[in-house]
Amino acid sequence: MQKRVSAKISFLLVLSMFIGMFFVISRNSSVQAAPSFELVGFATLNGGTTGGTGGKEVTATSISQINELLSQRKKNKDTSPLVIKFDRKLTGSEVIACKKVSNITFLGVDGKGELEGAGINIVKSKNIIVRNLKIHHTRAPMDAIGIENSQNIWIDHCELYNEIGDCNGDGIVDPNDGDTEGGDVDWYDGLLDIKKSSEYITVSWNYFHDSYKTSLIGSSDGDDYDRKITFHHNICANVKSRTPSYRGGTGHMFNNYYVDVLGSGINSRVGAKLRIEGNIFERVGCGAVDSKTGFAEGPIGSYYSSKIGYWDVRDNIFIDCKGNQPTTSTCSFEPPYKYDHVLQPASQVKETVLRYAGVQGNIVLPTTSPTNPPAATPTQPKNTQQPTVKYGDLNGDGNVNSTDSILMKRYLMKSVDLNEEQLKAADVNLDGRVNSTDRSILNRYLLKIIEKLPYGNEIPPATPTPTDTHPSSTPTEGVVHEAESSSNHLKYAKVESNYVVFDQTKDAYIEMKKVNSPVTGEVTITIVYSNGSGKSLPMEIKVNSTTIESNKEFPSTGAWNIWSTLSVKANMNSGSDNVIRIKTRSNDGGPRIDKVIVSAGGSGYTPATTPPSTTKPVTTPTPTVPTSTSAIPVEGDIILSPNGSMTLQQAIDLIQPGKTIYLKAGTYKYSKTILIKEGNDGLPNARKTLAAYGDGEVIIDFSAMTENSSNRGIVLDAKYWHVKGITIKGAGDNGMLLSGHYNIIEKCTFRENRDSGLQLSRYNTSYNTKDKWPSNNLIIDCLSTMNMDSRREDADGFAAKLTCGEGNVFRNCIAINNCDDGWDLYTKKETGAIGVVTLENCQAIGNGYGVNGKDTGGDGNGYKLGDDTASVPHILINCVAKNNKKHGFTGNGNPAKIVLQNCTGSGNGGKLFDRLDNAIFK
Repeated sequence: MQKRVSAKISFLLVLSMFIGMFFVISRNSSVQAAPSFELVGFATLNGGTTGGTGGKEVTATSISQINELLSQRKKNKDTSPLVIKFDRKLTGSEVIACKKVSNITFLGVDGKGELEGAGINIVKSKNIIVRNLKIHHTRAPMDAIGIENSQNIWIDHCELYNEIGDCNGDGIVDPNDGDTEGGDVDWYDGLLDIKKSSEYITVSWNYFHDSYKTSLIGSSDGDDYDRKITFHHNICANVKSRTPSYRGGTGHMFNNYYVDVLGSGINSRVGAKLRIEGNIFERVGCGAVDSKTGFAEGPIGSYYSSKIGYWDVRDNIFIDCKGNQPTTSTCSFEPPYKYDHVLQPASQVKETVLRYAGVQGNIVLPTTSPTNPPAATPTQPKNTQQPTVKYGDLNGDGNVNSTDSILMKRYLMKSVDLNEEQLKAADVNLDGRVNSTDRSILNRYLLKIIEKLPYGNEIPPATPTPTDTHPSSTPTEGVVHEAESSSNHLKYAKVESNYVVFDQTKDAYIEMKKVNSPVTGEVTITIVYSNGSGKSLPMEIKVNSTTIESNKEFPSTGAWNIWSTLSVKANMNSGSDNVIRIKTRSNDGGPRIDKVIVSAGGSGYTPATTPPSTTKPVTTPTPTVPTSTSAIPVEGDIILSPNGSMTLQQAIDLIQPGKTIYLKAGTYKYSKTILIKEGNDGLPNARKTLAAYGDGEVIIDFSAMTENSSNRGIVLDAKYWHVKGITIKGAGDNGMLLSGHYNIIEKCTFRENRDSGLQLSRYNTSYNTKDKWPSNNLIIDCLSTMNMDSRREDADGFAAKLTCGEGNVFRNCIAINNCDDGWDLYTKKETGAIGVVTLENCQAIGNGYGVNGKDTGGDGNGYKLGDDTASVPHILINCVAKNNKKHGFTGNGNPAKIVLQNCTGSGNGGKLFDRLDNAIFK
């Protein structure tokens, strides 16, 4: 009998055929179909891994909440499925202890699940899934994810990272320093470490990056259990080693992408047998030979153990790698599960994992390999001195990257020696010596400001031809005026690549208008220029119609892309109504002009007057290149130096909205308060900025002040300023009094001041209403420490008290070892209630004690949240109080409903929560 088929079914059938055809076409085209994200690998065995699928769902609001939940689950022997969802960032320093529990999924949702400083430790547990979580910066000995004596674990679509470089912030990168208290390698621990009898584990579609210690399987050579682990479709990028380091048992690594691994990659040890197939290794290995095993550190090998491991290798791709790159197997291992339906050709792996791995995919890796310089055309004069080494590659790994910059820095600090070949590689400007100029050039190359090394070793063309490389000079002190500014007037000259090029004729000029001067009177004008003509070029320089130099010679710099400076003295008027004209005095034209820098008094940098050779460029005029910072001063910015001719107060009075005052590294000593006056405002979309320039520490030192309530260090009484990356110490009262509105104070340190490090209160004592008190300020990532007054009663870390307005926020700040309280939000009856203050992710540690552990005589509360004279419902979220002399959190009589969300602490001398009867705890 013939069966009828409904129209609906027919449509679905046709649709399914169409879809099937589409996927057939897709698989045979250059566009890859979306891969399957199903569970494969060892975690499918031993009963499979389902986690908390289908079970109760709980949203994580704090680390302590999750630990309490897990503790109760263990205590009650609860094995029902459970899904713990993470929809926000949680910050802490304690581990999530997943111990002796089962059937749980830790799940990030909507790309928002994040743990900062807190890892997940899975111990003696079974059937656990961790998915879609970002976990990072977990201090040793905590791992981002640790697994011990556990079975059936699936780690999927996570992003795990710490830091590689100056982890402990001491300014020195020492990759061989194993001292947790002062070194970098052990500052953080592993991203994913698996120990003891852990087995039936799959690690898939994760993004591991920026770590010295990536993944350790087996804690020591004695930890050689029969582990069974699959790694597939993961990315390991910019890591030192351990991708993974695998002791004992069997393992399977397929379709992973390893890139920029500084040492060894997959390390098979202590009898391990690993199937390694369809992976791509790019710039992996350093080539150093391990003394124990004889293998050169590379993508695949056996290192650091007296008993080697083995590998079954198939279809891997090696690109620009060093060390052991085996194509022949040393064992045979057949994984006991089906996976051929997800196995890709190695050639497709990079594209796939960059698109789909990690929490949300679409990963863009930083480019660390040097850009290949373009080949010279036959008509281009060739360098007669061919390099015999790869310039910039100090460690000989074939790559030029930040590791080489670090090595050069340590050589300049006299902490390491370089051999003859390394010194050749380090001399990137070919001047026969290695100094700070070479490191500046190397950093400039790494920032892609210049395109190749060595820098400046070509013979320049006879006719000045503009290049595409824009100079980025290390500025001398002063106010910057760019040559390409739209306010300037050009005759027989043009702007190319953001600098001015003169025609080869006499009387061509640039007339710079609206040039700022910090003072009325004598100034130094520093001109940033390049001259690749092979001879000096004469120029006339006029300032405000007065001829300063009628025939000033601009010496050759050796090439058109080598920049130097030349300085002259002149008189100018304070403000921006000055004019500078620079005019050619011969038919050879003039140098390229990048900018002028006007500084008060003082002498600018004048290059050496020794003329360069016409057959080989020299670098006698020091190239003005930046220290390793991405900040490039622009038109209207001001640059200050310690002991320079322009003071910080002068710069503050002169700076315009949208511009930056840059402070070069060093100590700036002042004995008077620096005042940013009310009305000296930036704009909402164009703040005035005061920021550190470069790598070194900037300290504004007021130690010459006497202790007095009027002797603040900096008073910020204006709006829309951004102060970033400076240290304020030694003030006779507050390090900073923040009395303005809508300001940002970021990554600043306040120490050894004789009142609170930073205080929000009014400056104008006639302002008696809350609307005129400081409001809507953000203090973020700041530290206040060792502040102490002679009476031992006023010097808090941070204070927002007495006359403080609404909308002020402290975020990610730390108050440690201050004389009085960590935070003081005190009020008085005479002035009334202050505005609500919000504290997020802040820490108060050891207040009431000095760094020597001795009692300072102050109150010593972590957070003093007002008093009984006013009801102010402050908000504290994820704040920590540890080891303070008195209470962790005290309301001090404040009757308001203070919000305390996920606030924790320990080791305080009094109560953790004191006099907070009406508080709302979340």
